[in-house]
Amino acid sequence: MTDISMALGHARTRDIDGLEAQTLLLHVLKRPRHDRAWLLLNDRLALSPQEQAQFQHGLERLQQGEPLAYLTGVQAFHGLDFQ
Repeated sequence: MTDISMALGHARTRDIDGLEAQTLLLHVLKRPRHDRAWLLLNDRLALSPQEQAQFQHGLERLQQGEPLAYLTGVQAFHGLDFQ
């Protein structure tokens, strides 16, 4: 089983920006974008196989140059989220 800490560590090994990886993982876990502290507090929470697959697929798309906003459906601008 992969936990949150391991998933984010895997993203670092793939040279994915930490903030983008956290935002993608929050999206996969259906948590608010601003809830990054939750990831730190729950870093040993196991991801389901479906969540792992979604996160890995998102990382692959980020590596191919696809914008994070395309993956999450949300673009932040001056503290506001636009869909």
